[in-house]
Parts: sequence; C-alpha cells; structure tokens
Amino acid sequence: MSTDLNMEYQEVKFGEIAKNISKRVEPSETTLEIYVGLEHLDPDSLKITRHGVPSDVAGQKLLVKKGQIIFGKRRAYQRKVAVADWDCICSAHAMVLEAIPEKILPEFLPFFMQSNQFMERAVDISEGSLSPTIKWKNLENQSFLMPNIDEQQKVIDRALALDKVRIVNNQLLNKKTEIINLLFNCESNSINKIYLGDICEIIRGASPRPKGDPRYYGGDIPRVMTADMNRDGKVVYPCIDFLTEEGAKKSRLLPQGSLIMICSGGVDTVGLPSFLGVDACIHDGIIGLSNLNKNICIPEYLYYYLKINQFNLNANATHGGVFVNLTTDILKKFVLNLPSVDIQKKLVKKANMIEQTFKMLEQKLKLIDSMYVNNLIN
Repeated sequence: MSTDLNMEYQEVKFGEIAKNISKRVEPSETTLEIYVGLEHLDPDSLKITRHGVPSDVAGQKLLVKKGQIIFGKRRAYQRKVAVADWDCICSAHAMVLEAIPEKILPEFLPFFMQSNQFMERAVDISEGSLSPTIKWKNLENQSFLMPNIDEQQKVIDRALALDKVRIVNNQLLNKKTEIINLLFNCESNSINKIYLGDICEIIRGASPRPKGDPRYYGGDIPRVMTADMNRDGKVVYPCIDFLTEEGAKKSRLLPQGSLIMICSGGVDTVGLPSFLGVDACIHDGIIGLSNLNKNICIPEYLYYYLKINQFNLNANATHGGVFVNLTTDILKKFVLNLPSVDIQKKLVKKANMIEQTFKMLEQKLKLIDSMYVNNLIN
C-alpha cells in the first residue's frame, strides 16, 4: 500500500486518514449548551443549521470539539455528515471523527466523506436490517483511493467556491416565505373575521393501541407521521407507517387533497400545514381540517394563511418543556382574517407563481449540489 502523497492517487485505509473520537458525556452533567442529533443533520450538507440543547435528551452522548466531523453511522444511506461549528454533544448514533494531518488535508476529509465512493462503501458495511449501523472496526479497515495533496487542495478550493454560490442561493430561498407573507399582508380589503372552527371540521389523528399490534400495523394503508410532513413540505406522501383495515378504523382516514397540520412537537414544526398527496390516516400528532366551506375560504388560501401565521398559532398553544401542543379547541377558536374568495384566488395564483420561481431556484441548487463533491473528487 502506497503512502507517497506526491503520487496522483494512493490507496489508504480509512483508519490511516481519520481517527474515531469516542468520549462519552452525560447530558445532565455537561456545561455545553448545544446538542446535535441525527435529526438535526441534513443529507449532503456539511453545515449544521439547527440543533437542540442537552436537556432535550437523556443517556450518554458523545463529546464534539469545534471542527470535528459528525457522521451518522446509523442509516448511512441518509448521507449525513457535517462539521461542528462549536463544542457540543451529539447523538451516540453518530461517529465523531477528525483527520490525521500527516495522511490527509484536514479540510479535505469532510468533502471526501460526502463522495459516492465513501457513502456507498458505508452503506455496504452497515450491519442490521431495521436500523443498519456501521462499526468503527469495519470502517477503519476499508481501503479507498485518495488523491494526492495538490489534488486535495484543488478540491477544497473548488468546493469552497461552489459553497459561496450555494450560500447565495440558500439566502434567496429563505426569502420565499418573506415574499409570500408580504403579498398576503398587503391585501387588506374586504376582511372578514371568522373562527377556524366555523368553516371546517377539525379532527385529531389517532394511533391504534397497542402500538405495533399486527392486527393494526403493517398493512397497506399509509398513515402520515410528523416526519413525513417535515420531509415533504407542501404535499406529503407518507412512507414510514402503514395500517391494516382494522388499524385504519381506530385511526382517522382522510382523502387525498385534505389539509393537515402538525399539532404536537417542537415550536419550529407545530402549526405547519400540508396537503395529503394520497388517501391516508393521520398520526395523533397531526390534525386534519376537513369539510372546508369553500364559499368562505379556499383550501390553498388556508394553507398559506396557516403557514404565515404559524407562530401566532403557537402563541395560543400549550407548552410543556420543549414540546408544544395545539388542541382542537384552540384551533376552533383561532381567528382568521379573510378577504373575499375572489381576492383569495388572486393571491393564491400569485403565491403559486412565486413557489414555481423558487422551485426553479431549488433545482439549480440541486444541480450545484451534484457538482459539489463527486464531480470534483471522482
């Protein structure tokens, strides 16, 4: 095996270019203020844009120093690897890694770990069926072709240049909600104040008990979970949980196109609406808005209205620690300020045009992401 860093490529074992840091921490005893779980990592992104706090979790976690790499060793197909911007603790379902400088440029390691070469191997060596996981003793012995130092530096320079483009695009994408908010807030003519409960039926989802009972679970009828909504956005296609016909009778089955809303969870997600892409049952952390009176409010307008007013909804919710809960009674009394249906249709048309424009921008961003690592490394 070559270790000459002046060669164009060298074959190295992963354990020769990276080391696994496995220092355990009790969340209740640490003075650190940030907790990073796998749910806080975005696929194919080295940036950590959200996090929790140690009081959110129990059980031993891993200590992370600023600049170290957090790699999701569970379900590696999700391609979660990121660089910590601060000292923190992270999920024990991750590995904390750092480069061995004499073998690799430290800045290059996270880019290499995003490559198909690395990720495909990580999936191949994962063990287990329900939650496939990577063991360090297997990963450290995997051999990879590594570019020489000069080529590594070129990858870093090009990736950082592309990253600047990605940052600008992300800044533009973050303006979408702001633009739609301004559009809706500027229209103040013919406003009618009305309770949400007066124009639709508000239905809370249900989970058959006992959980996992084969009489109720494992059938063909999809049930929407909050994770489905967080993943899909405006139109949700459930793919996590499925019920039998008996299970569906003990849940709440809604038709395709129904407007639903997260009603239990973290403050950032509670109140977020989506449309059902298929007929589906809904989890008890979700509320369905059914039989909407379209003579007063059209569904897409209500979707945008609820999204814009998410934090107004949360202000009326019950708070228990880090969790927020919107009850059906709270939602029934939530006051809507509605313009005429004609104006609603005009606003929705404009909002949809804005959505389409930003969708094109998102596609451009995905194209940049596809260039980001693999076209540079491979």
